[in-house]
Amino acid sequence: MSEYDYIIIGAGSAGCVLANRLSEDPGNQVLILEAGPMDHKLMVHIPAGVYHAYKDPSINWNYKSEPEPECDGRRIDLPRGKVIGGSSSINSMVYMRGHSDWPNGPLRNVCRISSAVNPQIGARASGAVALARSG
Repeated sequence: MSEYDYIIIGAGSAGCVLANRLSEDPGNQVLILEAGPMDHKLMVHIPAGVYHAYKDPSINWNYKSEPEPECDGRRIDLPRGKVIGGSSSINSMVYMRGHSDWPNGPLRNVCRISSAVNPQIGARASGAVALARSG
């Protein structure tokens, strides 16, 4: 029976990065476990495939929310990847670029309201922006 220093559950983005970093030390034995397959399906690799990937039970856990009263009782799809690369694989290269003037841009009122309710939210948001700009 093999022994491992580290066992990582889930080969999503974070799990794969963690496994890579830990395995840089040749003394570490690292095992990464993933419930789904490799990401060889065509619909994972093209932007137009996002809707197919979201409905494919072999690569998506197909979670749904509880009935949402504010949405007339609908259950909202919550796609979560069940494939190497996790949810990053099933998003089919679709991404949203952040607003370049985020602290002063379209979300400024939301940030102000959140800060008024919980000052820690505003502090964390400011820290995240500072980290993103310095990195």
